Amino acid sequence: MKISNKPAEIHVDPKGFVMLTIAGDLLEKQMPDFDEALKAGSELICGLSEKQGAKVKVLMDVSAFSGNYTAEAVERLVDFAASNVPFVERSASFGGNEKVRAAGEIARALANRDNIAIFDTKAKAMKWLGI
Repeated sequence: MKISNKPAEIHVDPKGFVMLTIAGDLLEKQMPDFDEALKAGSELICGLSEKQGAKVKVLMDVSAFSGNYTAEAVERLVDFAASNVPFVERSASFGGNEKVRAAGEIARALANRDNIAIFDTKAKAMKWLGI
């Protein structure tokens, strides 16, 4: 199953983990599409967790994310991360510049999630997730 919205895309990888890709900007004009993608993503994560009978792993690719974002976008990521706690075993992100990684650290702290890690490369993120 693949759910696609700009500026985010989320789908279940054939290996059984959830892949979330964020690309471009997350400014005011992207918020409606971002909201829609995050809502669909939450439904996908919940449904997959229930189907598998276990918490799922989430891999987030921010390598094509510009780093241009509003505080509102970070708030939405925090809400997304916090609302998925019952369904997510671990989350890892990879790619992005310093500004992107800083936003990830802020979102992780505000969501009170100690099972999120941020990496430079996809290989390191996947290794940490165990996939």
